[in-house]
Amino acid sequence: MESSRAITIAALILLAACSPPSGTPAPVQRSPEPVLVDLLGLNLGQPLDVPQCGTGKDGYYAAAYEQETTPCWLSSSWPSKPDKRKPPSEAEEDQYDLLFGDKQIPPGAENEVSVSVWHGLIQQVEVRMSKYHSYESTRDLLIDKFGLPNVDESERDTWHWVTDSAEALYLGNSPDPGQAVVILTTKSCYAHQEAERKAQNASSF
Repeated sequence: MESSRAITIAALILLAACSPPSGTPAPVQRSPEPVLVDLLGLNLGQPLDVPQCGTGKDGYYAAAYEQETTPCWLSSSWPSKPDKRKPPSEAEEDQYDLLFGDKQIPPGAENEVSVSVWHGLIQQVEVRMSKYHSYESTRDLLIDKFGLPNVDESERDTWHWVTDSAEALYLGNSPDPGQAVVILTTKSCYAHQEAERKAQNASSF
């Protein structure tokens, strides 16, 4: 009993020594700011400098595993024939689908990745996850990539990261139930999309 009492007293003394003085607020522990720079090696604010995807003998775009170089951009949705379309470096504002090889994407991600560009510079990257992707593995990979989410969301399957210049979202059950999408975007692109959305809604009444 005496030994146990001595340990308790020693623990109380140690806690008192580690506590801030009376009247001094304890320091606030803050999580490190998320690192929202790139997704799948595609850097926000940098040129989309990848080649156009190649075609097979039938003139249609070849599958990702048949491409000489990936990622590569598509002028129309896979596996259609190429359209006459400006390359990303010449686009004032456009959206391109990129084909990635199986080893260039995490498990459960689709090979076709959507990228929005302004004046040839990447503004948004969108990766769709199949319904077979692992929620837990995807969560861990994104936390390793971006850090801990710093915006609270009411939905368990929604994670949100924000900095002064960029935003990232994981949306579970979107666009279809069981699927998910990961979006990395610049703040300016997000504001532009919101303005366009509001303008479209206003014109519909």
